[in-house]
Amino acid sequence: MSPSPTKDKSKSDKRKKDGEEGSGGGEKEDKSPPSKQSKQAESPVKAATKTDSTRQKISVVDSCTGADKQVKLKVVDTKAATEAKKVKTLQEIKKAELKKVDVYQEIQKIELSESVDRDREEDAKMFKEIMDEIRTKLGHIHKIRVEGKTEDTKDTKVELGLLFVKMKKLNRMEKLRLRTARENTNSSKQKVDAFNLQLQNLRYEVLHLKKEVSRCINFWSADEDVDLVDVNTFYAEAPKDVSKSEITRENPHQLRLARLVWELQTRKKLHNKANELEEERNSLDNVVTAKDEKLKELGKHLKNMLTMSKPVQEILNLPLDTERTQKRLLAMLPAPLHYLATCAGIMVQQNESSNSGSENPPNFEFNIEGEERKAREWTEEEGEGEEHPLKVVFKLRTETGDELDLMFSYLVPSKLVCVKTKVLPKDATFTGEVLQVSSLMNNFYPENLIAASEAQQAEQWISEKLGKSRDDVCVWVQKLSGISMGTGATADQDQNQTIHLMKQIIHSLRERFENRLSLQEQINLLAQGKSFKQENVPKHIVNRYPPKVKSKLKSLESFTWEQFCQGSEHSSLVKDGHIDSNDFLFKCVITRGIATLTGLVAVKNDYPQSTPIFILTLAWKDRWNSSNNEWIRDLESEINVQMEESDKDNNILIHQVYKLTVLLDVMLECISAMDPEPLFAKEHNFEIPVEGRQRKLPLVYDHINNFFHPRA
Repeated sequence: MSPSPTKDKSKSDKRKKDGEEGSGGGEKEDKSPPSKQSKQAESPVKAATKTDSTRQKISVVDSCTGADKQVKLKVVDTKAATEAKKVKTLQEIKKAELKKVDVYQEIQKIELSESVDRDREEDAKMFKEIMDEIRTKLGHIHKIRVEGKTEDTKDTKVELGLLFVKMKKLNRMEKLRLRTARENTNSSKQKVDAFNLQLQNLRYEVLHLKKEVSRCINFWSADEDVDLVDVNTFYAEAPKDVSKSEITRENPHQLRLARLVWELQTRKKLHNKANELEEERNSLDNVVTAKDEKLKELGKHLKNMLTMSKPVQEILNLPLDTERTQKRLLAMLPAPLHYLATCAGIMVQQNESSNSGSENPPNFEFNIEGEERKAREWTEEEGEGEEHPLKVVFKLRTETGDELDLMFSYLVPSKLVCVKTKVLPKDATFTGEVLQVSSLMNNFYPENLIAASEAQQAEQWISEKLGKSRDDVCVWVQKLSGISMGTGATADQDQNQTIHLMKQIIHSLRERFENRLSLQEQINLLAQGKSFKQENVPKHIVNRYPPKVKSKLKSLESFTWEQFCQGSEHSSLVKDGHIDSNDFLFKCVITRGIATLTGLVAVKNDYPQSTPIFILTLAWKDRWNSSNNEWIRDLESEINVQMEESDKDNNILIHQVYKLTVLLDVMLECISAMDPEPLFAKEHNFEIPVEGRQRKLPLVYDHINNFFHPRA
């Protein structure tokens, strides 16, 4: 079958249903919302323009479905009314077409104005009422169907349809409101974006203007680096045609130009004068050269005179022969030692010229020692595996007359230079651990003179050359000998740089030697133990503390590294590298009554640059150390850390020991003051034994006010 009849039938059913709703809607009063009524009144009467055939189909379908006769009559009446109004409707349509009104736009405008005018809350209330009414009617229809009653529900369905139309109208109003709100929001956002863009443009413009202003302010001209004479001198010395005072005094720019012109003229004059002086100097050089030639001729005659004056030299004790011997030995030295001796000779001459008016003996001398005969017969092939027979000896003297000898030898197989040390104190009985040769040169690395990276590479190269490690083959020795480490050959170094380096190393060695002498003197005094008196301490140290000290030094003795490593309280210092086996270790004991303070002292090789480290243990009420007592940690901090820079001199060790005796008095008196029966009487001035939440002891002494207070 063809699907067209079915389609026509469905359309006719729909039209019939529309007609029934229209007829039902006409009988009810004010059931549709005002918007629906106005829409029906204003919209074109399209239903009236339907053809008669459509109306006939509706009435036929109704009769086929068995509808009521009253309904049929209504359909017929609607058809008659439609025919009666047909002409009028056509005329209205023609008028509408003439007006060319867009009905959809007009309806949109009406609905939009209506959505604005209507109260939103009232619409919401109406929507709830419609929902309640729909719920009631649907419940009624459901009840009839469930109970199986034959009651007619057509009117109820029509009412439900009208309620849905109202609900649709309200939904349309709400959507229009939402659309209006979105449009308003978007419009406001666009305005804000426009304002932000305008603000950003203004900011960029302001930034650009600031940059331009800064560029103008910071403008630099090449003439700004020219050092010009001051304005008063310019007006006083410059001619009037250049200064032009009537113009330049009022115009700074013209003044600057005039000063530049005057500067250029002046410098040209000075340049010409410099050329004239250069010519004069050249002429004088020619005169000096001619005189030098005459002096050379005179030198031959002087040599003859010296030979003839040898008896006179012996009578006057002049070391002319010794100097000639040293020159002969100098010519026999291998290249590294020859370079070392040459630089040392120049340095001695410079020292003599700078100390020409001084009566004190020179603090640095050098000579060449060895047998001249063996040196003449020695060859590198025959002397394989041995040192060169000649040595270069540096003699460093202190102001007290103590002497340190450095003996430089040439190692033939490795072609390196080694150094050996000899200590010659003024008092032969003045000896000790810190003055031993091995300890004196231990860890002597002039890092401020030789870069650490260069020294590390050089040490590796030396170890490869020797095949083993030797303490007497040092990097600084090869540097002074002119050996280029890395190639193994003698390099043509700058002699002035080597002399400068030699002066600094000699100064560092002499300073270390003097510091060791002072350290040994302090150790000898402290080693007296109970015989050590306050008079042995320098006065400038005693005057900084209270005169009355009750604690006494019982002993100070050397301590081995194996004994030191047995203690557990200082293992962290060893682990962190603050104390190592190269340090000098001592053990000091200080007592007062029944309290005994034991201190392990570690002195670095670069004393006094590095402050000696004290590790303290107090045996009184209990065994207190830095690991279990805060007061001991504070006491160690005052001794090890809180020493002033002015105190870090040669006497710092004895200063630390004396300060430790004073602070031990204060510590014992403060702790005893907190006991019901104080064991140690108060001998020093302090306000309270402990202060603050951390219970700090007053370990800082104000020597002006004679008062102890806690460290802030």
